[in-house]
Amino acid sequence: MGVLVLGATAGMVASALHRWAQAGEKLYLVGRQPDKLQSIASDLRIRYGASVETYIVNVDELASIGRWWENFLANGPNFEKALIAWGYLGDEDRARKEDAEVEAIIRRNYTAVVLAAGRIAAYLAERGKGVLGIISSVAGVRGRAKNYHYGSAKAALIAYASGLRAYYWEKGVRVVTILPGFVDTPMVAGLDLPRPLVTSAERAGHLIYRAMQKAPAVVYVPAYWRWIMLIIRLLPEAIFRRLRN
Repeated sequence: MGVLVLGATAGMVASALHRWAQAGEKLYLVGRQPDKLQSIASDLRIRYGASVETYIVNVDELASIGRWWENFLANGPNFEKALIAWGYLGDEDRARKEDAEVEAIIRRNYTAVVLAAGRIAAYLAERGKGVLGIISSVAGVRGRAKNYHYGSAKAALIAYASGLRAYYWEKGVRVVTILPGFVDTPMVAGLDLPRPLVTSAERAGHLIYRAMQKAPAVVYVPAYWRWIMLIIRLLPEAIFRRLRN
């Protein structure tokens, strides 16, 4: 069969791509950076003899998602798994001053994902089965002072994925909400992160691959974030708002 990956150039999905290629899955890779996307596709073809198709989508132009989907379907794709890894940390300081940055954060983390996920879920439902993984973030579990614009978009995505999962469950589609913690990727380069809690992109990709195989409703990457976020959710508001990290 095949696997569709939106945001295929994201660092945390690289090792998952390699696992799927090794397993002989046909890969449909979607990204916004043509050179990087082609480099990834070429590597997978050379290493594993993988069958790979690539598509360019600019998530800042929401209409391009619909155009891509129509073109994609016209090529007769055949896949049972799809992973959406679009995301954008954004600049929180700028978002407090500029509406354009707020819009970019919401568009790249939520709106674009929703427009794609709805189409993909309907495609899988027509075939009576499939797995759709949606990468959100532990930042969406509870709003933090340092990144509340980003966190709110990820929180909305968690709620959307939950509803999508409930709607399509009886139609054979398993929607997996994937919640990574701190992952060592270019998106967080330069941030002051607690190093013991930072996982490698390679390990994150392996855990994402495993989640797509087992298809639980919600998976934390790595699993210890489930317990960290449980504690954070249980903190009284009066205490939590004093935590400035």
